[in-house]
Amino acid sequence: MPKSIEERVADLESFIAIFDKFNTSNKAREQLENAKSMALGSMILELATQAGLSREAASRHYDTRTQFYHDVLLRIAEDVSPRRSAELDKRSLHSIPTEDGFPPLFP
Repeated sequence: MPKSIEERVADLESFIAIFDKFNTSNKAREQLENAKSMALGSMILELATQAGLSREAASRHYDTRTQFYHDVLLRIAEDVSPRRSAELDKRSLHSIPTEDGFPPLFP
């Protein structure tokens, strides 16, 4: 015998509750990762300025390296799904760097 409307609604509510719990745990994990990145970035800036690098230069290096590693992850995603990688990376082809590294923090 097919499920009643009430049973279907109850099943749907259960599914939504499970999905919501999953989504909430992903958001919490994402927020923690963002907090860790922010903490690490602030520590790096502080250490770099203590070592004599200007805050602006340290920030540029941090941004350059962040983009470098983001590009590495996009290349990995591209191996799996070129279309998905293109959806994630909204830059034009001309603005995507082609270097295989980044300049040293202290030359």
